[in-house]
Parts: sequence; C-alpha cells; structure tokens
Amino acid sequence: MHRLADLDRRGRVIAALAALLLVAPFATAAVRAAADGWQPSGASAVVALQALDVASGDPPLVGLPTDPDLRADPRPRHLGPLPAYALALPVALLGPPLGLVAWTAAVGAASVLVGAWALLRRGGPGVGAWGAVGLGALAWSLGRVALVDPVGAEAALLPLAATAIVAWAVASGDRRLLPLLALLVAWVAQHHLAVTPFALVLGALALGGLALPARAGDRRAGPAGPVAPVEAPPVAAAHDPWRPVTTLRYGVRSTAPTDANDVADGSVDPGSGGPAPAGGRARRSRRTGPDAWWPWLAGAMLVSAACWFPVAYGEATGQSSNAADVVRLPAALDGEALGVDGAARLAVRAVGAPPLVGLEGVTAADLLEPVQAQEVVGAAVVGALLLAIGFGARRRCPALGRLAVAALATAAAGLVVGATLPASAAGRLALHRWAWVASVLAWLALGWAAGRWVAAGRGRYGVGPRWQTPWVAVAALAVLALATSTVATDERHRDEDLFSLERRINARVGAAVAGDGSVLVLPVGDLARRSLAPALAAHLEADGHPVAVANDQGEAYGEHRTLARRRPDTAIIVRTTAGRVPGREGGAELVLEEDLDPDRRAAMDSLSDQARSGPVTVAPGAAALAAEAGIDPFYAKALLAQLVSAPARVLYEPVLVGLLADGFLASPALDTALLEQLRAHPPAPAWGDDRVEVLELSPGAALFLYPGLAGA
Repeated sequence: MHRLADLDRRGRVIAALAALLLVAPFATAAVRAAADGWQPSGASAVVALQALDVASGDPPLVGLPTDPDLRADPRPRHLGPLPAYALALPVALLGPPLGLVAWTAAVGAASVLVGAWALLRRGGPGVGAWGAVGLGALAWSLGRVALVDPVGAEAALLPLAATAIVAWAVASGDRRLLPLLALLVAWVAQHHLAVTPFALVLGALALGGLALPARAGDRRAGPAGPVAPVEAPPVAAAHDPWRPVTTLRYGVRSTAPTDANDVADGSVDPGSGGPAPAGGRARRSRRTGPDAWWPWLAGAMLVSAACWFPVAYGEATGQSSNAADVVRLPAALDGEALGVDGAARLAVRAVGAPPLVGLEGVTAADLLEPVQAQEVVGAAVVGALLLAIGFGARRRCPALGRLAVAALATAAAGLVVGATLPASAAGRLALHRWAWVASVLAWLALGWAAGRWVAAGRGRYGVGPRWQTPWVAVAALAVLALATSTVATDERHRDEDLFSLERRINARVGAAVAGDGSVLVLPVGDLARRSLAPALAAHLEADGHPVAVANDQGEAYGEHRTLARRRPDTAIIVRTTAGRVPGREGGAELVLEEDLDPDRRAAMDSLSDQARSGPVTVAPGAAALAAEAGIDPFYAKALLAQLVSAPARVLYEPVLVGLLADGFLASPALDTALLEQLRAHPPAPAWGDDRVEVLELSPGAALFLYPGLAGA
C-alpha cells in the first residue's frame, strides 16, 4: 500500500503539480464553455429540469428518458436519478447553464484524480505517474467539449474510467475503497443504459477479486510454509522517492508492497509500508487484522442503499416499472442489432495499436469501418501481451496481472454490449466510449509491465536512470493539458448555433410572462420539440415559473408537469418551420420572430414574390438539363409546378434551385443572381427547420386551437 502522506517533500510537490495539470483542462473547458454562452438545450435542458425537481414535491425516481429514436416498446428510461440529485445544489446556486457546466467539469476532474490516486495506492508512485499520463491522454483524446457535456454516456465516460481503476484496486486487495467503488458503480450505472453493463461487470470483478485473493510468493512456498523473508539492506538517502523501495524477498529482487497480501505474509510492516523487522513477522494491528474488511463492506452497503433508494422506492410503491422495461429491452428492440461483426471492430480498435487514447477526432464511422490487417495484428499482439501479463504476473505482481485482466474484461463486455446495440443508434459516438476505457486500461498494464522489465534490468546491471522519470511524466502532462485547453479550437458544443437564439427567446418570454405563474409551453416543429422548448422550460422553471406541457410530453418533462396535474396561467407557442410561417393564431401576441439564416431568407422572399408573377412554363432544352442533373424531366416539371402556389417548398430543394438557375423554366422570370446565391449557400436548417416564431396566448385559446393537448 502506498500513500500520498508517505512521499517526501519533493514527491508531494510532484504529486501536486500532476494533480493541477490533470485538473487544468477541465477548468479551461468550463471557462470556455461559459465564454461561448453555453445553454442547456434539448437533452441537457431535461437534465436541468430533473435537477430542479429534486427540491420540489415531485423528486425524480428514475433516470432520464432514453433516446426518442430508440425503437422499443415499451421504451425504458435510464436506471436512476443519482446524477440529478447531485446536480440539484449546483443548479440551484449557479443556475442551469453555469451549474451544469461547472458540475460536469468537476466530476470529470475528480474522476481522473481518483483514478491516478488509486493507481498510486496499489502500484506505487511510478505507476501513479504513468496512470496520470494515461488519464491526461484520455481527456485530450475526448476534447474539451466532451469534458463539459452533461448528457448521457458522454458524461459517464470519465467516471467509468475511475470505476474501472477503483474496481481493479479493490480486486487487488484495497478493501478500504469498497465504499468509493459502490458510489462509482451506482453513479455510472444510473447515468446511461449504454454504460450500465460495464459498471456492473466491473463491480462483480472487484468482488470476485476479493473473494479469490492472490498470494505473492506461493510458488516458492515449500511444505513447511513460505521461506523466511530477508531483511532489506539500508536504502541510500539519494534514492528516487517516486520509485518503490527495493528489497530482497525470498532471495529475489522485488519492489515494496503492491498487495495487501504482502502485509499478511509477514514481509512488510503494516504501519510503515516498509520491510518487516528482522525478527520475521510484521507487527499486527486491529486495523490490519482478518476482520478489517467488515467496516468497509458495511460502508459500501450503506452507500449503495442510499444511491439506489429512489429507484427501489419507486419500484416498491408502484410509481415506476422501469426495471422491468430495462430487463425486457433487448427483446423489445425493433430493428437489427449492430451484431458481432460490428462489435468486433470496436473491440479490435479498443485494445489495438495505435492506442485509441492517443488519437484525436475519432468518429463513430471511424470505429465501425472495416478493420485493416495491421489493426487485427496490432490487437492480436496487444491481447496476447495482456494475457501473458495476466497469467505471468499473477504471483509476482498480482495487481499488475489483474489490471491486464480488467482491460480484457472491459473489451469482452464491450463485445457483448456492442453486439446488441441497435444499428439505428450505432452512429452515436457516445455509445462507443467504453472503447476508450478499455484502451486506457490496456496501455496502463503494458506500460507498467514494461517499467518493471526496465527496472529489473537496471537492478541486474547496476545502471541508474540518467534523469528522474517523474519529471518526464509531469512534462507529458503539461503538454497534454496545454493541447486539450488550447489546440482543439474547432470543436463545437451540441446545439452551439442555437445558443444565442435560445438566450433571446428566454429573455423575451421571461419579460412577457413576468406577472404570471405557471406557463404552458407548446412546441410545434422538430427544432422546437428537440431543442428550443426544453431550453425555455428549464429557464422558466429556474426563474420561478412552473411549466406545464401537453399530456403526451410527460415522459420527457415529467408527469407532474402535464395538463392533467398542472393548470397554467398563460401559454407560449414555440413554432419552427422550413419556409414561411403559416397564418398566426387569432388573439396571439407575437413575442419573437427570427430566421436562422436571414440573408438566405431575404433572397428566398424576393424569389417567392417573383414566382407569383406568372405561370410555370418549361423552357426548350429543359429535358436535357434535368437528365444532366440526374432527375427525371417529368418529375422535375411536376415539382416545379408548385413554384407559384408554394415557392418556399421548391426553393428549399438544392437540385430544383440548380435547375432554375440553369434555365429550366421560361416563366416566371426569376433573378439568376439570387438563384446562384441560393445554390452557393444551400439550406443548413436545425432539425429541418430554419424559421422560428414564439407566440403568447391564453391557455383556453391554446386548448381550443390544439384540442389534443389535454389528450392521453
């Protein structure tokens, strides 16, 4: 066992520098997100709503809704509300935008610090330094935007990495980390169903490792028991404090303890962590006795009970049946799964070479494209090395062997989970982030094994290092922190193009409903439903306005917000369309009207007025133009016939705009320069919409105009 308190002054300075460099990218990412005007939008706004519900009379008992595109009946929710409960205080104190960003960055920073600390406890300062570099590379590979993304599997990745490392530490005999492991497993499992199996597998591996302790030196034990340990020679005062103390055990050179069993077999003093006294057995204490694991197991059970209480309460009282829906999910999926072939591609790249954590800008398409021969060879070599380490080090350094096993187990779990992933969701990178965790574990094990091999060579030939390796790790961390914080400047947040629009909508609506209480938010259009309306609802709730929604929106916003349980004082319609907004509802007051691309809108409005000036007449040579564009001439003529009655519908199709610019029609006469402008700048709508209109009207008028609001 190694402790930070056992380091000398120089070692503590290096540890503090490493910690600061690990935290720096997260702090920078949070500051830059705030400077970018980050707003909770879409799914992140629903996260904020759940956090605000914690202090209400309707605290959440289950997790967030799963992706609306998940074709399953019934469609389950994520396992639990623990992330929302943790977010409640930051959101209440800082508001949804800053609270979500700051807390997500803090959780990520705490995760990498916990991972590096656990590696130091079990492997020593050198392994801890190598682990810090690996975790810093993981943060760099993800990019600064992912470090503050509060949604789903992306937000659970770094806690999953910490869970894997802490589970390995517990499996290696560090029973004091059992309560921390229970917290991490609950946190990751409740975050997102895509990472739930990994959390449960890692927890099971940790408990299995405790049940099957490895005993270093058993191979050398004879009929009369282990050979008596040899007292270590005096250690030179100038030794590197970041390298484990070298001792002679059983006549073989080895390092200071990395296993709880080193204490049990009498070769290590449990108080100091150094060699045992010359008399043979180390002194014992109540804290290191055979019953020492009971308090930590009891603590883990208490932590688990607290973390899972809302879920258990909801299931026991009948307020939720989510657990059964989750169990039935694999059978309820409608559509093809990714399959073993696609999952094998993920596994090959997870443990293969070059390391996944050493690559930037990897996409889901990159992970799922057919593997090349060199990738298969690289994965086979790394897998063989991990197997060799797992078996070869199980006696001399059980902790190293179990780290290799943890890497292989994570990849195997990914193979099984990936094979059952719906093919329709395979394009989402967040669902494949487990591969980065497997990569970190694999290369941590390989680096540790290489370090032991190099250290053994130094001891054999009496060759010392020419410089102190901890400073190399600090330099590497500094480079990674700088790269993560400054180099990746082209990354964009989810819905970043909508942040300024959402702030304007929130401000206008906030002023319009200043004297009202509850507000009915009615989204019309894909952009409104997926992004703008959830952002507005989170802002209104944080501003003290209870939000009501249509009864069929209860799954996303919470059943307590439906019209069946809440009576609004006013209503806000958020409507988004592609093209001109239809006629406004009678009695409605316009709050905001905007185009996402005003320059393109001006050109389209001018062309729409020109299109109404005459009948649609096809020009000579139109058939050849259509054939050149790859479209049937009669089909093109039928589509362009709508130019007079619905010009926006035609002008939104880049192929049709190209035909008009090339002279497909003789009439009506259209401005060629404006058509070329539209062709050069095709529409880039958000969720298919580029026009936004926000209206306020009475709840009665809303129910009259949209009678389905109060339906089931």
